Amino acid sequence: MVFHAINRAVARLPLLVKDDDYLAFEKVLDEALERHPTRLLGYCLMPNHWHMVLWPRKDGELMAFLRWVARLHRWPISMPPQWLARVNRPQREAELAALRSVNRGAPFGSPAWQRRTARRLGLQYTLRPRGRPRKAKQ
Repeated sequence: MVFHAINRAVARLPLLVKDDDYLAFEKVLDEALERHPTRLLGYCLMPNHWHMVLWPRKDGELMAFLRWVARLHRWPISMPPQWLARVNRPQREAELAALRSVNRGAPFGSPAWQRRTARRLGLQYTLRPRGRPRKAKQ
């Protein structure tokens, strides 16, 4: 059976920008075919996604090939400068206080933002207290 596979970037971000990115992706394809041989009938590389037409010979072959290629699809995106230092730095006190104030099951953000977002998404009920309302004292 012949399959059409497609892989899009998150949020339609570019995967391939420069000519070198396309060449590098073709090297990834070559290596994938060496590691996980399958019949690649055709492919099309676009800036934010790719298409492949594949004809596997046996069960599991298609998934192994695509899994290996997809793991490397992020390769052209370089890490920001000082990435490790940035993600490993201790959080500032203001960040910690904001995180500690998050209620279980409540969205993170100011109360006004929470109300606007809940209204826009039709989720106003998620901002009400859990459980049955208490009876008013008479």
